[in-house]
Order: sequence, then structure tokens, then C-alpha cells
Amino acid sequence: MQSRYLRILADLNDQFCYFLFARTELRTRFQNFAPEIGNVFLPTVFAKNPYAPKINIQIDQVPGFEADHERVTFGAYISTSYEIASSYWEDAIELLSQCNGVTFKGQNERSPEDTYWKTLAASTCAPPDAELRMTLIYI
Repeated sequence: MQSRYLRILADLNDQFCYFLFARTELRTRFQNFAPEIGNVFLPTVFAKNPYAPKINIQIDQVPGFEADHERVTFGAYISTSYEIASSYWEDAIELLSQCNGVTFKGQNERSPEDTYWKTLAASTCAPPDAELRMTLIYI
């Protein structure tokens, strides 16, 4: 079970790294433009890109547009990470109930992470490191 979730998170991390790679490459490309091109529209500069007409902004507006895109994209990565963690907690509780039925004491809390940690404690299992819990609570 652990390897499955680690693979899913590694794939998500790869996608996040690709996003950062592509963003860096695009920023480098924009830095190479002459300053006077700032008022030219994106479809003019990137005429061969079929998606450029969908983003009809001036070149000097790209940084603000990119910042908005980054907020949405980062939020999606964090949200997806939380969903993966939530699925892991549910599967781990199910596995614990199957493997440790004698001492298993399922808890039903408001959040999946609280249910997971309180079930572990009630079932006399060692919880993961507190830092992990704090990270997930922050998300």
C-alpha cells in the first residue's frame, strides 16, 4: 500500500517539477525580448502557438497573468496532495482494522487526519512523527 501512494506522490511531484521547469524556460524567453515588445499582444509574438489567441494579453501583462496562474496551479497541487493523503489514511485505517482486529478501535472525527491519528492512538499504535501531522494540518 505504501509503495502505491509513494508512486502517486512521486508522479505528482514530477508534474510539479515540470511546471517549475516550464515556467523558468518561459521566463527566460521573455527576458530575451526587447523592451519595446512589451505592448505587443501574445498572439502576435507566438503566432505558431494555437493557444496564444486564447490568451490575448500584451507581453508586459504576462508576469501578472503568470502569478495568477501560479496561485491556481499551486493550489491544485496542494489540494491533490491532500486528497492523496486522505485516501491513504482511509486505506491505512482499513488495513489496521483487518490486521489488528483485537485492539482496533476506530474513531470518527471531523477530519480524515484526526480520524487517522485518533484511531492509531485508540488502537495503541505508534503514530507518525508530529511534524508530519503539523504539515498536513497546515495544508
